[in-house]
Amino acid sequence: MVFGGPEERELTAVVAGDWAFDAGGRTDLGLLAAGLAACDVLVTNDSGPMHLAAAVGTPTISLWGAGDPNVTGPLGEGHLILRHPELPCVPCVKNECPRRGRGYVLEEAERECLRLIQVADVEAVLEARGTLRGSP
Repeated sequence: MVFGGPEERELTAVVAGDWAFDAGGRTDLGLLAAGLAACDVLVTNDSGPMHLAAAVGTPTISLWGAGDPNVTGPLGEGHLILRHPELPCVPCVKNECPRRGRGYVLEEAERECLRLIQVADVEAVLEARGTLRGSP
């Protein structure tokens, strides 16, 4: 399943493609909680749905850039945080990345902390947990 708000319907449709149910913009809070509770795991960013998944007992794999999971991370068992704390700017806890120019690792500094997290990193965690299923 792919979740998202009404303003993200175009994006959720692309992410869901032909292999996942697209629930983008189709849930209220109760349906979102029920949908999250039905998931084996939620791959997410630092967001309200991440906390809702934790509240209904769904393990999360959360992708972190600027935020500080020590302060606002999911509560409970079974949560894994993917981030690059080795970057000197992490966590900056800013909503907009102020960095420009050459990054510490990448050519472009803006949002380098998030762009360093690769799909393969997420897939490896899902595979290790036994929750990676057929995808495109």
